[in-house]
Amino acid sequence: MSITKGDIRQAIVAAIGASGGAEGMEFDSGRTLREYGVSSLSVYQFASAIEAALHLEIPDEDFRPEHFATLGDIERLIARIVRD
Repeated sequence: MSITKGDIRQAIVAAIGASGGAEGMEFDSGRTLREYGVSSLSVYQFASAIEAALHLEIPDEDFRPEHFATLGDIERLIARIVRD
């Protein structure tokens, strides 16, 4: 199965809602998880929701702040994981 940019964005939006953030929001690559109501304590829950939605695993070494700074950073991380 091929994962598209749209699939990644949809998974990010759904994961924000699943981890206690704003539901039904629009994707804005420049905004942070905090701006969408996801606390730093919920980042692992957020990542788990993305992993489940896209049937992939985010490697432990990729759990770095710079990969989760903005939605665009998260999108690039997931695209790299899918590509590799």
